[in-house]
Amino acid sequence: MNFSKRELSLIDILLRENDYLSAQDLADKLKMSAKTIYRTVKRVNEESATNLLIVSEKGKGYRLDYDTYLKANYIKKERAQTPIERRKYIMLYLLFRSPNSVHLDYLYDKYFLSVEAINKDVYAMRDYLSSQKLELVKQHRRLNIIGQEKDIREEINRVINDMEILDETSLLLKDGFSNDYDVTFIRQQVIEKIEVPLKKEVPYPYNINIIAHLTILINRFREGRVLQMTSETISSEEQKRIAENEELYLIAYQVIDNVSRYLSVSLPEIEVYYLFQYLVSSGISYCQSTNESLLAEGVTSDYIELISQHYPQVMARPKLYLDLVNHIRPMLYRVKRQMSITNGMLSEIKGEYALLHDIVCMITRRIEKRYEIKRISEDEIGFITIYFAKHLEAEKYSKKILIVCSSGVGTSELLRVKVTNAFPEIEIVEVLPYRKFLENIEKYQEIDLILTTVNFTNEVTIPHLLVNCMFTVGDKKMVKKIMSEV
Repeated sequence: MNFSKRELSLIDILLRENDYLSAQDLADKLKMSAKTIYRTVKRVNEESATNLLIVSEKGKGYRLDYDTYLKANYIKKERAQTPIERRKYIMLYLLFRSPNSVHLDYLYDKYFLSVEAINKDVYAMRDYLSSQKLELVKQHRRLNIIGQEKDIREEINRVINDMEILDETSLLLKDGFSNDYDVTFIRQQVIEKIEVPLKKEVPYPYNINIIAHLTILINRFREGRVLQMTSETISSEEQKRIAENEELYLIAYQVIDNVSRYLSVSLPEIEVYYLFQYLVSSGISYCQSTNESLLAEGVTSDYIELISQHYPQVMARPKLYLDLVNHIRPMLYRVKRQMSITNGMLSEIKGEYALLHDIVCMITRRIEKRYEIKRISEDEIGFITIYFAKHLEAEKYSKKILIVCSSGVGTSELLRVKVTNAFPEIEIVEVLPYRKFLENIEKYQEIDLILTTVNFTNEVTIPHLLVNCMFTVGDKKMVKKIMSEV
């Protein structure tokens, strides 16, 4: 499904209200005419792939069909739905294969576009890529992208980040990204070579970053022609960091060595350092210098102190400091090296915690100036907001509940708190990722109900309910109804 900003605004309002609203009420909220509301509702329902997304009842108005909404979020369409999305997929295909060229007929075979529309795409992609230090070349009805390897990989990463991928399965199974062998191999590297030695699971979104990095690496050396990468000198500061984090560097070395064997290609040594950076930026196991630790502690204390001016209760949450400082440490490393992460929950965080998010954003800009650090992205600000939201929600066990999430500690713990807050009598047995649940499904046969943010594709006999990670009013009503039946 692809909706305009107006249509998304309408859906967001109905999602928050979780009740019938008249066309005039919606018109007042969205500052448009009732006639426009009728047209917008019609367009939304026409775009719905299955059932009507917005239902109407005479005398009551319009209401969002919440079950359809949740399921619609997981519908994956095979082709890009807008010119912008189409261009992204084509650019990604060309970037993976750079500097090799691909025929236009092959690139556009499934889109059924006119020559004029294809030329329009080419001009748009050329203009965009030139702003990213890359050149799109068209010759003899073939396209290819030329540029430095560093710029090519940065652009691939940027395109992947724009796709708002929430779990590793979505990324690995994206059309054209990986074959079945790659999927198995990459998962094996993340689980057996990174998570097992460290005895820690790589949480969202860092697992996405590491998987994306390995996917890009494999595709570039297999599909493209990687020219000699510009020699990058590792600074004395980074060499010291490597010495202080020998275990992480050794893990990075082993993974790159495995990739090299998998591809039957000798990979440059600098690839070990690149993967090491991603491992450090994930914060799963990382020794910092004294100066870095002091900076992280100062930034964390300032966040809590400044937020407490708006929400005094955060000062009474000692665990908040520990949670936040453990997030801030790797975040500052990412910010310093301009390593981006994607927050797939950002729009929902802004909707559910609009005021808190705005305050965190304002405080972030003050902290940037105070400590002279580079600009912190909106995605990072969203994650910081989640930590505060989690502890603020905590302020506010007859049935056994299991929570299955695709995301990491921040969002899954927030969901745990929200469920506990809404249903204090419920016993939440465990919060775990979808992959771990499938591996140990027999262990959970005594569970009364599973609340999941992942749309189950496997047959699961235990009662389960698909919910929003923000656990909205609609989710609470559905849980209450099901709990009375279980």
